[in-house]
Amino acid sequence: MRPERWSAAQLAHLLAAEEIDAALTEGAALIAGEAGVSEAAVFLADGRQPLREYWHGAPEARERLRSAYKGAALEATRTGVVAARAAGDDSDSLRAFPLHAGGRVLGAICLPWFASSESSTDLESRIAPLAGILAAKAFFHEEITRHRVQRTRDERWFKTLDSHLRLLDRERQKFAAFVGQTDTFVFVTDKDARIGWANRAMCDVFPPENGGSWIGSACSSVCSRLGGPCADCPVVRAAGLAAVSHQELPGQVGASEGLLYLTALPICGPSGKADEIMVMIQDLTGLEGLRRSESRYRLLYERNVDGILMVRPGTFAIVLANPAACSALGYSSSEILERTLADLHTLEEWDGLRPTYDACIAEGSPIGLECALRTHFGDERIAQVAANRFRHEDEEVLLVTFRDVTEQRRAERALQRAEERLRTVVASAPVVLFAIDREGIFTLSEGRGLAAVGLTPGQVVGQSVYVLYRDHPEILDHVRRAISGEEIAANVDIGGIHFEARYAPLRDGEGSIQGVIGVATDVTQRRNAEHALRESEAALRVSEEQLRQAQKMEALGVLAGGVAHDFNNLLTVIMTQSELLLKGLPAGSKEREKAESIHGASARGAMLTRQLLTFSRNEVLAPQVLDVNTVVREIEGMLRRLIGEDVEISCACHGSPVHVRCDRGQLEQVLMNLAVNARDAMPQGGRLRIAVETARVDEALASELSLDAPGSYCALCVEDTGTGMDPQTLERIFEPFFTTKGPGKGTGLGLSTVYGIARQNSGAVTVRSEPGRGSTFTVHLPMREDAPAPQVEPAGPDLSARGGETVLLVEDEPGVRAIGKDLLEFHGYKVIEAENGVRALEVEARHRGPIHLLLTDVVMPLMGGRELAERLSARRPDTRILFVSGFTDDTVVRHGVLDEGVAFLQKPFSLESLSRTVRLVLDGGPVPQPPAQQPSQKR
Repeated sequence: MRPERWSAAQLAHLLAAEEIDAALTEGAALIAGEAGVSEAAVFLADGRQPLREYWHGAPEARERLRSAYKGAALEATRTGVVAARAAGDDSDSLRAFPLHAGGRVLGAICLPWFASSESSTDLESRIAPLAGILAAKAFFHEEITRHRVQRTRDERWFKTLDSHLRLLDRERQKFAAFVGQTDTFVFVTDKDARIGWANRAMCDVFPPENGGSWIGSACSSVCSRLGGPCADCPVVRAAGLAAVSHQELPGQVGASEGLLYLTALPICGPSGKADEIMVMIQDLTGLEGLRRSESRYRLLYERNVDGILMVRPGTFAIVLANPAACSALGYSSSEILERTLADLHTLEEWDGLRPTYDACIAEGSPIGLECALRTHFGDERIAQVAANRFRHEDEEVLLVTFRDVTEQRRAERALQRAEERLRTVVASAPVVLFAIDREGIFTLSEGRGLAAVGLTPGQVVGQSVYVLYRDHPEILDHVRRAISGEEIAANVDIGGIHFEARYAPLRDGEGSIQGVIGVATDVTQRRNAEHALRESEAALRVSEEQLRQAQKMEALGVLAGGVAHDFNNLLTVIMTQSELLLKGLPAGSKEREKAESIHGASARGAMLTRQLLTFSRNEVLAPQVLDVNTVVREIEGMLRRLIGEDVEISCACHGSPVHVRCDRGQLEQVLMNLAVNARDAMPQGGRLRIAVETARVDEALASELSLDAPGSYCALCVEDTGTGMDPQTLERIFEPFFTTKGPGKGTGLGLSTVYGIARQNSGAVTVRSEPGRGSTFTVHLPMREDAPAPQVEPAGPDLSARGGETVLLVEDEPGVRAIGKDLLEFHGYKVIEAENGVRALEVEARHRGPIHLLLTDVVMPLMGGRELAERLSARRPDTRILFVSGFTDDTVVRHGVLDEGVAFLQKPFSLESLSRTVRLVLDGGPVPQPPAQQPSQKR
């Protein structure tokens, strides 16, 4: 008897199954029922793995038939045609039907085949549709799994690429800031030696003779202006060789003949050829010019993003390496000097590269190549390498520069693979091809996209589109318009699945419309991805804006710290020399007035450097636990005298002590700067209110204020009734050197200093203001539970007594060393001096008597103060140590100076502070903390 065929409900249940194992097991049961047999199996090929099996039938029959079934399934999978073989039991034979999908064989269906069965042709025709459904189900499952895995890999790659792009942008900003501020003439030319960009020094210090612009001029016009064209143009040489080129250029420097040094740096494109040339011209006429040139080249060398190695010919020993090279190769600065160039390559690769390096050394011809460099950790990095013979300190060396392009090459390969995968996906995209006659009856329905809406190919053929899609009036409208002769492109949404559909009239040979033909592409994933991308881009724009603001403030802080360091040495000489002049001039004389003016100006300069150090968060401070209420009460009187009578001041302190850990001078400066800023905003008078409050900051508010952690905070509020500020001014209010006041009326450092103090003490500052409604500044500082320590004034020594001890003075700045020597000798001390640590040890070795005090700078060439103190203490343990430095706090700490019990004197210092500190250290007394900065009275 002919077995009962499978029902539509069984088929729908099979198609709706989400798990592939359950679907194929159920499919095996349907096939067994269709063939009227008790067992059947579905086998899927999985690459090199064993066949996956899905059985219907008794377990004992499965074990008995597995070997024969597997053999037949493997044969059908390999050949792509029906395989038949003996079963080896009471049945006549078995047959394996291959599963075709996606242009390949996925596996096979196996079942018994009895000689007494009905017509083989009829049974095969009934099994074939079920085999096609199971093949499609397996193929769809495999494709979906593969696409999910691929999407995860692509997302991870794009995140990696985004992080590299961010890093590249940060390095570009650092380089642009440096080149824009340097005094060296820097300009960029194209391959034809035409200037396309010039820095500030070229435009302001060295403008063209006609008063125009350098942009568009030939670079030879610059050399002609300096004294004549180059005999062998280094710009042309750098462009042709794609390598760095140098040239000494005798020329007219000012009113006299001088020596210039020109460096041409090629800027290479992806092809490795120079697209542009960056040219730097430095004046090496005098010793000071040479020192600045060396400093700039060292800065370029140390901060260059490319790795730079200097290699000794013959042995190929590495004699010098910049930080970028050490970082890229994984070595410390000392470890890399123990390696040779051959150590950075594999043995096989070095055998091929050495002749190239030897030719470069022998002929002096630059080379460029791409090779693998082996790091300290054993992995290999792909690098673009350029080498040239170079003379360094009277020695011929091989200058090797390299740039790590590993990630770039990986990105290029990944992009190529992604493009290939994209082409494959497009070629096999999930689409639906359909045709409808004039009455709206489907005559064609094919394509993998049907599975997305729960249909199979051909399932709706013979059905009416007006019935099937009666709940989708937009689809019916599209069909009617297409039947009327209109071509339509539209978006269609069916059960949450998005399609891009195109409808076109189907005409016969005479041009009469016979129906509609169309194609619909499943774009659900793309639509979802586009929505997610828009949300990600919006979040990315917010993050980028916050990052740019943080980078700008950080870069300005570094600049401020460097400027303050240089000023400290200059101000030390000016302050002490003016004090010496004052001691020898009678009161009331014009000369004394001039000396007092010089001394006052130097004191104001010292105040300015402290503001710069505060903004850059590098000042040497003496933090302590303070009651903010006490500080406000004690400074209230000074504020009233400073602000003036036309401004009414009120102070509202908290009912209980509010303790914070902060430098007292910094806290006073915050109050003074905010009060002066409020006074300037009330030219016609007004009210100023200072309030001390407490606030509990939760995680959300801490994140909004950029605080380190939630908790209890002191909220110091300064409120005025002044003119207020518009939103544009509020965006820049904390930028250093930004001021709304006229020339000469403000430095623009007041509010930026308040911002720096707040951030330095793990706090934050916010402002609320509207034009005409005044301003309210709120400074949040973390509260402390411990009470302030009692202040005990130590008994000082008798400063009128003159000393007779021997002092070893070590200072690399000649002016500061001369002043220190004169002052110490004036007070009766015996002084021996040296300009650095190495020289100091030589002087100490020749000195036969005792050395009571070592007075040394912290950071010096050859040997710093810390190492000098350790070596001298080992030889003379009774010698006392006093450190002096004009560097900022983190530099001093890194040199191991600001430890507890170590005597330290901050530059710039006065004659009194130097003599007092020397006496205190010699007498064994405690050394006072560095003086707190005085508050600025200008915004």
